[in-house]
Amino acid sequence: MGSYGGLFFAYGLVFRVLPSNVAVIFLGDLRTVGVSVLTVDEATEALARGEAVAFPTACGYGFALDPWQHGAAALLARLKPGRTDPVALIAADLAQVRSLVTELPDSSATAAAALIASWPAELTLVLPARPELPSLICSASGGVAVRIPASAQARALAAANGRPLTATSLNRPDERPATSLAELTPFAELLAGALPGAPGSGLPSTLIDLCTTPPTALRQGAVRWP
Repeated sequence: MGSYGGLFFAYGLVFRVLPSNVAVIFLGDLRTVGVSVLTVDEATEALARGEAVAFPTACGYGFALDPWQHGAAALLARLKPGRTDPVALIAADLAQVRSLVTELPDSSATAAAALIASWPAELTLVLPARPELPSLICSASGGVAVRIPASAQARALAAANGRPLTATSLNRPDERPATSLAELTPFAELLAGALPGAPGSGLPSTLIDLCTTPPTALRQGAVRWP
């Protein structure tokens, strides 16, 4: 075994020392780069440090951040420079949703209550936000977009974090979301790692604004409505 300029040579292979979330092996002209696969516990520790984690969704990888962590907005801006829209969230359960909103529609608001009752689902709802929420997740009109996702793993990650997480797609502006570990390579510097599992390549979550009467469909997606 020998070393030179940050490269280590052993058994005919060449290894480059990189951050712990990235592994690179050179074999002739062949190069393999990978983002580490994390357990939910490891991902939770990374989120607590203010780092980002990729997680599989029905339409590609999502970019999970704790939006209350210092530096979350700056890290998101590195992924999607120039973005001004608030970021949608995933929540573990209704208790986490209630921590975000001033009120949930009651049984008298039939359409809205029925939508909430359909969770977990790929259905993002805009609800009246608590005024103390970070501007990263709260719109100028006072709404916050959140869903309880269909994925049990995504719900477990939000539960372990203790509060909701960002759920924006993991892609650059005007590009499709990453749908494989290999496609996470360009984002390796932004990620602590990725949760296991294969993401889908289907439609994004349906987005409905419940701050209006009647509710307004802002984006048709995985859940057909009305």
